[in-house]
Amino acid sequence: MNDASVHSTRCPWCRESLAADAELCPACGFNRRTGEMGQTRIDTEESEQAANIAPTWAERWRLGGIDAFSQYELPLGLLVSSFAFILGVHLLTAGFSDLPTLVGILILRTLIEIAWTWAGLVVLEWWAGSSYGDWPEMLLKLGGIGMFWMALLVGLASWHPLIGLLTLLVIWPIILFFLLRWLFDLDQFWNWITWFVVLGVNWTISILTPFGP
Repeated sequence: MNDASVHSTRCPWCRESLAADAELCPACGFNRRTGEMGQTRIDTEESEQAANIAPTWAERWRLGGIDAFSQYELPLGLLVSSFAFILGVHLLTAGFSDLPTLVGILILRTLIEIAWTWAGLVVLEWWAGSSYGDWPEMLLKLGGIGMFWMALLVGLASWHPLIGLLTLLVIWPIILFFLLRWLFDLDQFWNWITWFVVLGVNWTISILTPFGP
């Protein structure tokens, strides 16, 4: 595993793959730190002038939207919406009884799931000599995945046991594979390795803790 192929991001301007710590895109010259266009490889004077025009705030927001969505908005959305879904199911089925206990269990289990998954990925980082990105961003992504997994468990709890089991064995692994690919921008081989670690943590936590299907 190497930084360029595994933990790369994409240029908000031209969508070219970049190393996670790269500031300047070699293809278009966009500076990710300043949000401005720099000197690029150009053939004409007009293209040089166009390349050195810094994008407006609206352009940066639009062009960087995909990266921002995968890095922050999607995992945060998974975290918040899954948490709200679990609380909603509890309120509909049990009312306000034991609601503080449920919230405490959700927070504790999410922290445990994040810690276990993070530990597994740290081992992979050490083994490969690479990185899954900044740790706050990484923890947010792992939290979103963990909470989404718990929401899926709660949603399936009222279904027929066989349907729920088949969904967890077939549907969740597929969702998780593409979710990891999107969130961490991994190549296919290391996406499989990461998938195996995260899925193993999901099932281990579900077996060892009472909060489950």
